[in-house]
Amino acid sequence: MQKKTLAIALATLFALPVVAHADVVIYGFMAGSVESAKASGGDKPVASTTRVNSDNARIGFKGNEDLGNGLKAVWQVENSLDRYDVGGTDGTRTNTWAQRNSFVGLSDATLGTILLGQYDSAYKRLTDTGQDLMVNTTAGNQGASQIFSRGEARYKNSISYTTSNLSGLVLGASFAADEASTSNNRWSVAAQYTLDGLKIGAGYDQQKNPEAGTDKKEFYKLSASYKIADTLLIGGYEWARADQAVGNDLKQNDWTLGVQQNIGAGSVRLSYGALGKADGKSNADDYKASQWILGGTYNLSKLTQAYAYATKINNNAKQKASFAINPLTGLEAGSDPQAIGAGIRVNF
Repeated sequence: MQKKTLAIALATLFALPVVAHADVVIYGFMAGSVESAKASGGDKPVASTTRVNSDNARIGFKGNEDLGNGLKAVWQVENSLDRYDVGGTDGTRTNTWAQRNSFVGLSDATLGTILLGQYDSAYKRLTDTGQDLMVNTTAGNQGASQIFSRGEARYKNSISYTTSNLSGLVLGASFAADEASTSNNRWSVAAQYTLDGLKIGAGYDQQKNPEAGTDKKEFYKLSASYKIADTLLIGGYEWARADQAVGNDLKQNDWTLGVQQNIGAGSVRLSYGALGKADGKSNADDYKASQWILGGTYNLSKLTQAYAYATKINNNAKQKASFAINPLTGLEAGSDPQAIGAGIRVNF
């Protein structure tokens, strides 16, 4: 009798929070891949290694409260389940709670949404029209250390505003507060327009005093994708500028092109991108890089997908563009990272 009473009491105790927060949504995905990776060329090549990756896996919690008259309070906490085995030590974790997009804010169906917290910049969100065909794998191509879209960032301690959908047009603005009083605030504005199978994104990002010797960095980006039947075409171009405190100002552009062909439950994906010369530096061509990506996916169900990929980055003598997801340890300038692998992802 006592055991039955205790069981009922415990069941009631754990059920209460679920009832009180019935609007909380748990989401994310688990992934795993096996790959062979190495870096050839340069003064310090990286030997071939076999790796098991978690491919940017994550878990998130989000919810809202209806405040009436079309206004809602919204919140989200998102956590990475990736980046294990840092430094080659099994089980090492470098993650902290809520280090991905985590925020609180207000959303109105007509006026749009304003968020406070850690969130992808408007530049990152609205200029993404599908250019990263193998996103969340080693074969991804976007990020500050990669070939394309080097101006994108997740702003900490930020304010973000996004309009509602205005007949296919969405506008956004982000501001990262300068909490250290070092005048290195960052802000961006962007827009995305959708019409049937066409998506166009444009954005601008600026950061004051991002590093010693640099007064200001600016990024401009234009991207587009077009889906017709089972074919998706993608392209993007980014302009980067750095105003130096001393010496020549710097300019370096990057671009990407690609195609995805869906075949039943599967797809074949191919893209190529390049990082141009660094105007303003001596031997400007030494800072060039390029990347090719070949990948494929197969949907085993609505939630489960198998995927495979091969990619290689070619760095000139002074460039060390790397993988944003699953980077190689010890990569030096002039080395060319490459990887081939396959994995499975389960969404929830």
